[in-house]
Amino acid sequence: MCIRDRYLLGALLAAAFGSYFALPPAIHILFILFVASLSSGLWAGIAGYLKVKKGIHEVISTIMLNYIGTGIIAYLLAQVFFEKDENDSLKVPQTNYLPESGQIPPLNNLLGIEDLPNLHGFLIGAIFIGIFYYWLIWKTSLGYDLRATGSNPIAAKFSGAVPAKMVILAMLISGAIAGMVGMSGLTGYYHRYTIDFTSGLGFVGIGVALLGRNHPIGMALGAILISFLERSSQILDLKDVPKEIERIMQGIIILFVVICATLLLGFPVAFTLGGVSLIFAGIGTIFGVFDLYLLETIPNRLFGIMTNSTLVAVPLFVFMGVILEKSKIAEKLLESMSEIFGNLKSGLGISVIIVGAL
Repeated sequence: MCIRDRYLLGALLAAAFGSYFALPPAIHILFILFVASLSSGLWAGIAGYLKVKKGIHEVISTIMLNYIGTGIIAYLLAQVFFEKDENDSLKVPQTNYLPESGQIPPLNNLLGIEDLPNLHGFLIGAIFIGIFYYWLIWKTSLGYDLRATGSNPIAAKFSGAVPAKMVILAMLISGAIAGMVGMSGLTGYYHRYTIDFTSGLGFVGIGVALLGRNHPIGMALGAILISFLERSSQILDLKDVPKEIERIMQGIIILFVVICATLLLGFPVAFTLGGVSLIFAGIGTIFGVFDLYLLETIPNRLFGIMTNSTLVAVPLFVFMGVILEKSKIAEKLLESMSEIFGNLKSGLGISVIIVGAL
């Protein structure tokens, strides 16, 4: 379910209300975060209510709410929370700037980073949100009820949980956390909501969650990987490499992780062989060439890795072998070939070779 409308609506309201007055820095920032979480959580709760009371699937309702939310944001930005120009006559579709007390300074000075772009200060908040998420989902009874309801609502009901209540709570909590998505850009970069505010992070978040298997540490690593790819893609055109390769790589990575997590379950040997082949092929391709001081070399090396036939072939063969084993296709082919060549000398060996070649 996409969170695009949730975090954008939360960012707009947080920017609008946060720009009205100045408070002590810590209180002002907490107020902005509270407005974003509250508005996004309530907006997501609509889908939970429709799911429980009306039986409307949450995917359908959230997609429809995306369009409604986009329209509401456009109306509020143009008619309510707009900024006037210097002559006080023209409406500019953007909110006023947040006061300095509502801005989070970058971490560059704290970490002594001078020659790189600003590192958003909200990174610390994101770490705390990840810790809170882990504690809530895996260390509390509420988290257990949420996971049980998501896995099997009927079994969760017999364990004492109320599935309808858990669905609404899940939507409210997810919406509140989704409201934090836009806070890095709002408090650390834009300092107001504009028509150029970063969008599309909802779909990226779905891919990150799939990569991390819904675990905070895994999602953090997945987010670093995706952000690294997107950042590197900005200079691909300068190296005569189509920047669309970055999107292709994202899709391949997500597809590989999701499919392998399902098909390779119960096949640790095949999974280990595939992982080891990827690691050694990657090290062999990068070692001695990867330059930490020249970031422009990274996209070229990634492109080289993706076009390395050995790197692609080894895990592909392992993956195909697992599919054949899982679907029993190899077993059926072997039986058929044995019937054909069974009367010949070394007929079984010929059958194995043919099936292996296929």
